[in-house]
Amino acid sequence: MFKKTVVVLVCLILGFLLFNTAVSKAQEGELTKVKSEAIELDMTSFFIPCEDPDDPDCVAYPDNTAHPVPGSLDHEIELNNIGFPPSTDVYIVGCINTPNGTACTTGEKKLDKMLNDLPGGDMMSQDPTHEFKALTNPAKTDVSGNLKVIVRSYTPQVTHHSFNAYLVTEQDLQPTSIGIGPSVTPEESLHLQTFTHTTPAPSPVQVSPRKVHRRFKDLDPKGRTFDIVSLEPIAGVETTLLDSYRNLFKYKKIINPQLVQENGEFNFWVPNGIYYLQFAKLPETHNWPVEMDKVHENYSLAYYCDPDVKDSENMTVPLYYEQFSIIEFNKLVHCDVPLDPGNNPPIRTPVKTLNYGLEKNKIEEEYNFTGKVTHPLTKIQLVGQNTQKIVKETEADKLGFWQTTLSADSYPLDEKGLPDKIVLRYIKKDLTAKNTFEPVGGMVFEPLLSYVEGYAYDENNNIIANAKVGIKQKNNDNVVYLTKANSKGYFKIGSQYLPSYPYDLIFTPEEGDSSSELVSSSQFLARNKEYLTTKKLNLVATENKDVPLAISTTASFTGLKNKNLASSSDSIAKPTDEVLEPKKQQAGMATGLVLILIVMVAISGLLIYFFKRKTPTSLPPNSL
Repeated sequence: MFKKTVVVLVCLILGFLLFNTAVSKAQEGELTKVKSEAIELDMTSFFIPCEDPDDPDCVAYPDNTAHPVPGSLDHEIELNNIGFPPSTDVYIVGCINTPNGTACTTGEKKLDKMLNDLPGGDMMSQDPTHEFKALTNPAKTDVSGNLKVIVRSYTPQVTHHSFNAYLVTEQDLQPTSIGIGPSVTPEESLHLQTFTHTTPAPSPVQVSPRKVHRRFKDLDPKGRTFDIVSLEPIAGVETTLLDSYRNLFKYKKIINPQLVQENGEFNFWVPNGIYYLQFAKLPETHNWPVEMDKVHENYSLAYYCDPDVKDSENMTVPLYYEQFSIIEFNKLVHCDVPLDPGNNPPIRTPVKTLNYGLEKNKIEEEYNFTGKVTHPLTKIQLVGQNTQKIVKETEADKLGFWQTTLSADSYPLDEKGLPDKIVLRYIKKDLTAKNTFEPVGGMVFEPLLSYVEGYAYDENNNIIANAKVGIKQKNNDNVVYLTKANSKGYFKIGSQYLPSYPYDLIFTPEEGDSSSELVSSSQFLARNKEYLTTKKLNLVATENKDVPLAISTTASFTGLKNKNLASSSDSIAKPTDEVLEPKKQQAGMATGLVLILIVMVAISGLLIYFFKRKTPTSLPPNSL
């Protein structure tokens, strides 16, 4: 009897220990896949044919190597970086500036969706004008953690290009962790495409800050139409490209004829050959051809013509003031076109934004502002909206491109010490040196927070208990990260799970039939003013990567419509309860319960076996 009791107790103790282990394991945060932050890729080679054969990075395409797009052997670049995990898949992404901000893509819809379905990092959203393709995607690093990949990145109009890499890593899901505590010269660059860089690194990969091999390249358009008196651009002119016989040139890749942009820019991507230009739909006040001696002498401050444009005597020309031959041979040729107002008033127009971009460099803790304006040599000022303090100044180049960086420590703060909006101010430069122009307002940038901490408030400043909190990258209706506030409305989102590009917050009350509210970063800061100032929190200059991953899935807000929402779709999309449940956590619970059941069955079997072994199958006869 004693032995039976001991065996039963041992089995029960063992079962109890296994039960607790299974429950404990089921309650642990499970590993789930997460997209890393963006990692910059440097440009090391530009393959022939390229924009400028004199560029030392312009080299022949490597032998016995396939092309990203076999039918389009142009705009091909080799990218690289070091410091990755060895023999690891890395997803390659190309980004461009657009009139609505930055748009990034892997060039493949399936890969874009796969990355967008993972929490953290940046959202992929391909601009229809951008053709991007990597030779291999994902690309694999070598045994030393080095990455090299060839890509093709093409846009019909000139804009900034940048290239990033993303890793897919596994991180612990901890849904209950939310607490209540707090090298090219300016002239050379005129022949090179505008390529910028991004430098944030993912939390599991520490890529050291270093000098970037090539930060950007400017690719010239074919030319710009401008007023010979005011030296300002003229928009709306129809430009036609003619072949060597002066007939309309037809080619599948180009729009011909085309209307010039607001900065007077036209652009034709063509194979090698001899071409001519002709113009129509000029302003009624202007004429072309023009007499070169009538062009204001200061034209060369911004306008020029490449030596590949020749007159009838095979001599170079300063501008395209007559129908000259344009010789295309393994480079892009630029030549500006003067238009004569005669005795009419010259054209003068205000400076406008053509495209722009803002990204957070999380390694160097600085903000990269880039853009393109209509007027060459425009002065660009970054100004705090409330303080009106100028925090940075720069100047656009001859083509209107500009870029500048602002350190996180220099980010403008309002009188309460909260991050301010940044306003672009443009001061047009009069190339004729006769006029001084007043500043005009340009883009307004919301604070790009380094991490998020505070309370979810509705538009009436009421706390939303247990609010669903989403991070939505601008110009994209997909949520890049989704979490939940606690019963007091408090939540945190770590730096590593936020986009490198501008984003908004989305608050949805716990009730399923409530509407979502889109909240800008400045609105979030204003509603949390008391909390942030009391805690002395600067959410722009400070990063916080100690906040664990809270939710494993993302949701798609595909039809946002509300007076506080930016989209004009007809329905209000709300995150479903399903996306708020950590699926990996549920899987862990299920695994634990299965393990418990197996343990209990095993114990029962052992007990049954033991008693059967010790009990006779028939009763002994009665003894007298």
